[in-house]
Amino acid sequence: MLLNCNIFFWLTLIHFGHIIVTYTDEKGIQMELKVGDRITWKSAAGQLAGIIYNISLSNNAKNETTAWIDISLGKRGVRLCGNHGNLTMMQVAKI
Repeated sequence: MLLNCNIFFWLTLIHFGHIIVTYTDEKGIQMELKVGDRITWKSAAGQLAGIIYNISLSNNAKNETTAWIDISLGKRGVRLCGNHGNLTMMQVAKI
C-alpha cells in the first residue's frame, strides 16, 4: 500500500508492517528513513543525533495523515513530524 500524504516530495511506504519515510532533501538527495537508521538534525538544542526506534502514522493538527518519527537519544527520546517541510528545515540526514 502506498500513501501519498503530502503534495511535496515524500511518500510513506508500508511494507510487511514496516513504515519507510522517503523524502528529498534541500540538495536534491532522496533518502529513505526506517527503523534502526542513525540520523542527525539541527534543532534549538544544536546538532543532535539518534537512532530511529519507531515510525507511526497519525493525524496532525490539519487532520492530514502524517508520519511521526520516534528517535532515541540515550535515556531520552524525541518525536519528529515526518513531513517534507519539517525534515528539510531541520536538515535531517543519515549518518
